[in-house]
Amino acid sequence: MQYVIGKIAWFMQKTLNTTAAESMNAAANIFVGMSEAPLMIMPLVPKMTTSELHSVLVGGFATMAGSVLATFIFFGVPANHLIAASVMAAPGALGFSKLLLPETHQSKTTWEAMKNTPLPEQYNVIDALLTGAGRTLKICGYLIANLIAFISVLHFADTTISWIFNLIHCLLASKLIGIKVSLNEFIAYQELGKIRQLRNELILNHTFPLYLNGTLILPEDIPMLWNDSSIVILTYALCGFANFGSMGIALTTLGVFAPTRKRAITKIAPRALIAGNMVSLMTASIAGLLYDARHATVPILNLNSTVV
Repeated sequence: MQYVIGKIAWFMQKTLNTTAAESMNAAANIFVGMSEAPLMIMPLVPKMTTSELHSVLVGGFATMAGSVLATFIFFGVPANHLIAASVMAAPGALGFSKLLLPETHQSKTTWEAMKNTPLPEQYNVIDALLTGAGRTLKICGYLIANLIAFISVLHFADTTISWIFNLIHCLLASKLIGIKVSLNEFIAYQELGKIRQLRNELILNHTFPLYLNGTLILPEDIPMLWNDSSIVILTYALCGFANFGSMGIALTTLGVFAPTRKRAITKIAPRALIAGNMVSLMTASIAGLLYDARHATVPILNLNSTVV
């Protein structure tokens, strides 16, 4: 995996003119999560510029770890679109990161520094296990505390906003994206999977066109995506860890790796969260443009009934 990630990172650096460390992190985010990818550049994190740290955060927010793809596939999300979205998001994250926070300093994280990174000073397997377990316990403790704090504040904000705007009927796509940002992508994909399953059932029993043209009325508590392209676009839009809980995870992980840079990381985290969501929306836009409507399961009969 390290060899493959290294080659992808080299290619991204040459084509995008990004630095070695941020390119390596972006390439690793295709395969592993936002907590694991920085491990590949851990000794270099304290030396990274603010723009590079911003790229690390955006890369973690915008991509999807390969370890969780199976869960989303179980929800009914197409695997090909999930993989494509994560791969597309890696270079997109670097682009949006530099767009929102351009590089103004000379990077110290060259490829020579990457190659000459000192190995850990563990003497044997037992020493490595003890050291890894100790570091993991520290990170996990911070993660649990931060998640409790972030989710508590978000729950309070969600309850307050819901009480104020309880008479407003949100569009389905906006609601799913809001669930992803405020809660997490697991819940959003689970809701999308339920809609997709209901949609497939209506198609199999040949009643979908009747609901689409208004002959049959869906119950008010059952949402529906009428267009095939809507499901594809939302699959890309919901891909990524860009939510407030993940921001707590990212701050904790990088804070442990580079305690001296905690102030800078905390300052740029909200901007990185916005950039991560912008990347997901950009990949969704590209998917919508390239999606071939001729392969739709059901023809679009009535655009006025489209929920999205």
